[in-house]
Amino acid sequence: MVENRPGAAGTLGNEAVARAQNDGYTLGIMTAGQIIAAVMNKFLRYDTRSAFDPVSLVATAGLIILVRPDFPAGDVKELIALARAKPGKIVFGSPGFGATQYLTAELFRQIADLDVLEVPFRTSPEATAAPDRRP
Repeated sequence: MVENRPGAAGTLGNEAVARAQNDGYTLGIMTAGQIIAAVMNKFLRYDTRSAFDPVSLVATAGLIILVRPDFPAGDVKELIALARAKPGKIVFGSPGFGATQYLTAELFRQIADLDVLEVPFRTSPEATAAPDRRP
């Protein structure tokens, strides 16, 4: 049986795996964000180093910047120019502090010297599917 446990940058699912009976029947898949959370969050209810035994690399993935089709920037240069012209007005969704997407956006913000606003969501699908709530 597959049981998805999204939320808290994947740490909720990791906790379920960490607390499962050590019988070889419970497997979890970790992303980079969940490993990052282990060093950023001192209040996890499990120890990533001792709770899990790595088995295999399953996949690799890249991160991309997505915008709605009607967004006025069509490429990264236009996005940077727009964000600089409207400081604090451009928002980005992420699955929350410490998640890979959040850290990538934060690095982009710092490198490009942008004033943009993060809107945290519980999960990646929620951040991706969120409707436009601008006034």
